[in-house]
Amino acid sequence: SEPDASPLEVIASKATQVGEMIIVEDTSLDIDGGDVGINIKWLTDSLDQYLGKRAVFRVLLGVQRNGCIEVYAGEVQGTIVTPKGQGFGFDPYFLPDGSKHTLGEEKPDCFNARALAVVNFLNENSSNLLEPLYWSGEWQ
Repeated sequence: SEPDASPLEVIASKATQVGEMIIVEDTSLDIDGGDVGINIKWLTDSLDQYLGKRAVFRVLLGVQRNGCIEVYAGEVQGTIVTPKGQGFGFDPYFLPDGSKHTLGEEKPDCFNARALAVVNFLNENSSNLLEPLYWSGEWQ
């Protein structure tokens, strides 16, 4: 289970739990007017209610080094559309800006938030530096 928290708190908690030099990942989908975010894995079946809404596909990678959590982000802007293609989770519903295909039809690295986060990790381009987090709140 994971913390029922913000994406940064989730990634900090995961990285803290596994220890030094192990990469952890978390995916979220922020939809205008919706409370989805980190809970997307539980809400994929309800995406039809957000058709036409703007969304951000976000992946955070975290690694604990020298007692701090380094966070590397990848983000893709897009729109929730009628599902097309196969893909995993929300992929068939997500149409990236600048693409004619949903992620369920085609997922090139330039529209893949996970791939973009990995590039930031490889280039040591962290978006946040956090303290370790020992989560004591609600879990999802």
